[in-house]
Amino acid sequence: MNFPFYIAKRYAASSAKRKNIINIISVISIIAIAMGSMALVILLSVFNGIESLVISMMNTFDTPLKIEAAEGKHFPTDSTKIAQLEDIPSVLHVVEVIEENALSEYDNLQHIVRVKGVSPNYQTFTMLDSMLIDGKFLLEQGDLNYTVMGAGVWYFLGVNIRNYFTQLTLIAPQRTSKSSLSAASFNRMNIIPSGVFSVQQELDETYVIVPLRFAAKLFNYDSLRSYYEVWTVDDKEAAKIKQQVADIVGHEFKVLDRFEQQKTLYKVMRSEKWAVYLILSFIVLIAAFNMISSISMLIVDKEKDMYILNAMGSSIKNVRYIFLWQGLLQSTMGVLIGIVAGLFSCYLQIIFGIIPLGSEGGSFIVDYYPVVIKFWDIVFILITIIAIGFITSLIPVLRINNSYFKSKK
Repeated sequence: MNFPFYIAKRYAASSAKRKNIINIISVISIIAIAMGSMALVILLSVFNGIESLVISMMNTFDTPLKIEAAEGKHFPTDSTKIAQLEDIPSVLHVVEVIEENALSEYDNLQHIVRVKGVSPNYQTFTMLDSMLIDGKFLLEQGDLNYTVMGAGVWYFLGVNIRNYFTQLTLIAPQRTSKSSLSAASFNRMNIIPSGVFSVQQELDETYVIVPLRFAAKLFNYDSLRSYYEVWTVDDKEAAKIKQQVADIVGHEFKVLDRFEQQKTLYKVMRSEKWAVYLILSFIVLIAAFNMISSISMLIVDKEKDMYILNAMGSSIKNVRYIFLWQGLLQSTMGVLIGIVAGLFSCYLQIIFGIIPLGSEGGSFIVDYYPVVIKFWDIVFILITIIAIGFITSLIPVLRINNSYFKSKK
């Protein structure tokens, strides 16, 4: 057995049976590290849960793969390429999309919206119908056109989806018109509201989903499209076939996966998570400075032992290792207690939902704070706290040198 580790372990065992100021300070340092570790486990798991919830919500709106023009905002549709894409085994279907800004009007209220026109097969593959808060997901019924709108648009315009006599009016400039002032230079089309969805605030306040035929007429797009949505079996399949899709459409198009479609949102969420990780790690570092006091006082308490060990031939390096191991044992004990307590708290939240997300039920998509435990978060916490324990233990240990022993003689 490693000699310094053996002595450090004996010191730890003997100190657990004694009640003095050194042991009290050691217990306080262990508790401080445990509390910091517990906070790290809980907060990082909550951030994981929120991130997972947001991603799952965005996935109901974003397609696994999106094909858009490398330059410009639209391109002519190509049925041959669509057929080639749909021949890929992992591809369920390709949805043609027209997306443009328009002015919406309902009962004398107006709001700028983002109109998304989709081909009829969109209803078959989208998960947006699971995010409906009112009405039903209906876009076409014979010759009639319907729209499903975001909750923000619905709120701003005061739309009553059960009032079929008052329709939503969408106004967009004619692409071929040279005049921008006369009423004749704008297309005005009415559409029946059928449902309301809620995904994410920015989307809810902006988007209305309409049939492709309606959007093509409203914006004079004819055979032009804004982008294609490629729906696959799952995201793993999308990652596998992304290059194959890019080869089919050519260099004139960009193929974006879900992360690339919402790159800014994902980066912000991850930045917030790791900012919290760094802040809490800094707090644990400050709390761990109690170990400097406990190790320093232990060194003073064990001076006679150090003289004896040194006289018996033990090197100063080995004497240092004894107290360094003592600090590492304390930090390891603290982080293990904290991780176990944090995991237990997370499991209680997952099973019982102890902490609600709001004071009023039904105000949020989920009733309780979502929690997702990730293995690598636990590993990072373990490494971080042990590194902090090593650094704080090293500060008093470095005082032990030849001059230290000479000064005590």
